[in-house]
Amino acid sequence: MDADFVGVLRSLELSEYESRVYLALLDIGESTTGPILSKSKINSGKIYLILESLSKKGLVTEIMKNNVRHFKAVDPRSIGKYLDEAQKEFDEKRKLYENILPQLLSFSKSPNNVPEIRIYTGIEGMKSAFDQEILHYSKNKELLIYGIINYDQHNQAFVRYFTSTIFPAREMKKIKARKIVSKNARTNVVEKGVIVRYIDYGSYFTYNIIDELVILAIWSKEPIFITVLSKEVSEGLRQNFNTVWAKARR
Repeated sequence: MDADFVGVLRSLELSEYESRVYLALLDIGESTTGPILSKSKINSGKIYLILESLSKKGLVTEIMKNNVRHFKAVDPRSIGKYLDEAQKEFDEKRKLYENILPQLLSFSKSPNNVPEIRIYTGIEGMKSAFDQEILHYSKNKELLIYGIINYDQHNQAFVRYFTSTIFPAREMKKIKARKIVSKNARTNVVEKGVIVRYIDYGSYFTYNIIDELVILAIWSKEPIFITVLSKEVSEGLRQNFNTVWAKARR
């Protein structure tokens, strides 16, 4: 089974086992569980749960023949319909979340002077970290970004996430942003409405600041992302940013 295709399907919100079973059924056609298990290399105790999950997502159909259950993968174009439904459900959850956020914040008993720190790794960790940044977006807020190097030096999956998700979110919310980037990053995609200045910089360390949120990123082979929710920390790094900004070149 092609691991690349499994990876692609996983990025489309299917689990690894769901991806393997769906690909196996595409290859086999209509089948009982035996050939599916052999092709997908899934533990027999999980196969019916996985098939049921795929069925709920509209990606697998079930047929009874001689009192034996047979399964078949639906046309791959049905994945688009599943994603549309998933997006609709996500939008509804987002709306509910935004409605109850003020009440949730009122329940918080954390002292304002104690930083809230979280650590994430990998591409999913990156999404979790920058989802927090998106939550702080609103019209005319200023975002400060320090330390960007040439995108060609990064894993392109991370670059695609920024150009397809983060940049449009900033533009939609009309975020004001200033970036301090490496001289070797002049060929990077330039966001609309963003002011850029350049310095000699080659480190894989960056930080973003918006309101009291700071995202520290170490873009190593397995990237590490540290979010810090602290007015004191954000103000300190904002001063650092402005000091460098004054010396950086257009």
